[in-house]
Amino acid sequence: LYKPVAEKELVARVNVMVRLKAAEDAVRRISVTDELTGLYNRRFLRKRLEEEISRAVRGQSHLSVVLLDIDHFKEVNDTYKHAAGDQVLRVLSKVLEDGLRQGDVVGRWGGEEFMAILPNSDAKGATITSERLRQEISDMDLSDVHPDLKITASFGIAVLDGNSDEAGETDSGTLIGRADTAMYAAKEAGRDRVEVFASRSDDA
Repeated sequence: LYKPVAEKELVARVNVMVRLKAAEDAVRRISVTDELTGLYNRRFLRKRLEEEISRAVRGQSHLSVVLLDIDHFKEVNDTYKHAAGDQVLRVLSKVLEDGLRQGDVVGRWGGEEFMAILPNSDAKGATITSERLRQEISDMDLSDVHPDLKITASFGIAVLDGNSDEAGETDSGTLIGRADTAMYAAKEAGRDRVEVFASRSDDA
């Protein structure tokens, strides 16, 4: 025979389910989050980029990937110690998080390197965004870390045109490699600047 569940037992079951769901959500957040900065981690960024590439190809839209690296960060750690370096990373992470559009994705790629994924953003739009972030990083108030501390960052941009012939053949590794090439071009050109990857076909 069917026996109705007592109200107290029902409430207890619901509470257990709520706690289990909260625990699952916490585990998921931890698995995709960089512990130091609170931004997304490398594993999540790679997976999300693949998803955004597929979306850009289906929608025949643009997608930009931005890599940025703090200039001379080793000197920050050597001069002001690693605790100061960690604080710089946290402050910079907040600048990046606050400086992007809803729908953009930003995370820590590794060490002092960060990645931003900008859906529906072509080279011009990504450059405008990157230049603004570059300036905001240069203007960051780091007086709580050390009165004399200022930092800069170098940016590299790679763009996928979802309507291009090569779009369907482009994967996350290709875009990341192009953004990395552009970022190192910015380093070689003097740092504290933004460079966009240009393929040979772009130059033709």
